[in-house]
Amino acid sequence: MRFVNQVAKCVQVSFTVIHWHESSVSAEGSNSKRSLKIINALLGHYPFLLNALPSFKWDRIGQNIIGRNIQKKAALLCRFFSRGSYMIRILTQTSYIALVAMALSLAPMANAQWDPYPWKHVPRTADGQVDMKAPAQKTSYGKPDLSGFWIPESLVKNLLNLAADMKDADIPLTPQGRATLNQRIETKGVGHPGAYCLPSGIPEKDSIPDGLKMVQTEDLTLVLYESRTIYRQIFTDGRPLPKDPQPTWMGYSIGHWEKDAAGKESFVVETIGQNGKTWLDMRGLPGTESLKVTERFSRPSIGHMDIDVTIEDPQSYTKPWTSHLAWKLIPDTDLIESICEENNQDPKHMVGK
Repeated sequence: MRFVNQVAKCVQVSFTVIHWHESSVSAEGSNSKRSLKIINALLGHYPFLLNALPSFKWDRIGQNIIGRNIQKKAALLCRFFSRGSYMIRILTQTSYIALVAMALSLAPMANAQWDPYPWKHVPRTADGQVDMKAPAQKTSYGKPDLSGFWIPESLVKNLLNLAADMKDADIPLTPQGRATLNQRIETKGVGHPGAYCLPSGIPEKDSIPDGLKMVQTEDLTLVLYESRTIYRQIFTDGRPLPKDPQPTWMGYSIGHWEKDAAGKESFVVETIGQNGKTWLDMRGLPGTESLKVTERFSRPSIGHMDIDVTIEDPQSYTKPWTSHLAWKLIPDTDLIESICEENNQDPKHMVGK
């Protein structure tokens, strides 16, 4: 069943509830409870939805979706979300971009283009499942193996706000940085590149919940992002960062390994040379061409990755600051194609001030 093909001509917001409902069906009888949990998670991150759609409650959407086939589900939500009055209510009460971006990123996960296939060379439990609690493995050259298919543990927490674990007053914004953030909040995020199918940069790319694949070799680690079907190269062959880089969306990254006093090894990645057009999160934390991002990746177990992200940008922040992210492994699956530009219906609906 090709989920994306069924809803390709719909307003992108329709993807969200359909995907989250479909992905919750794992066994007969578990449908309603898991759907409710997922919808509650959505409402937890987007409480405005309870009031944004006064004539159509989320529990009623769920009732209408359950029991119908995918074509009818798609048609139902497409009709609902494409009605101008309802769309305007959403657009005028909060940042539509944030909802669209999450819908775009979550849409393809329910039905992959590759059938599930067991990965080789990973520890498994007696029932054949990947042992997510097993210690991380080593590569042939003796470093922790970070490869796998990963998604954020908290699907949208740091996508919406990279500094979610900080008090707003503790974010060390410069006057210029604060003005940029406030402007983006006041205009409901209308200028976010993602609404126009432009790439996310680093670190926002680390928080997009459609997943990424890390491919690790001794001299190069590739990060293949499902979102925008874009890639990132992290060189570990000893080269330095470029002295005068031509600004790009993803920047230029080099990595090396460090070991702390307790013996924990981390993959330290430094990135510069981004073009200043990307945002650090959906809320609007800014980054300029002066941005330097340092990520420290550590994998304590097969199923978990910790990432400490340090932001340095003298134009936007008075001092470096750090955010903690976490990923979880999605085993026995693979990337699927994601072409944002195909039938992009969002720009004509964008509003701002």
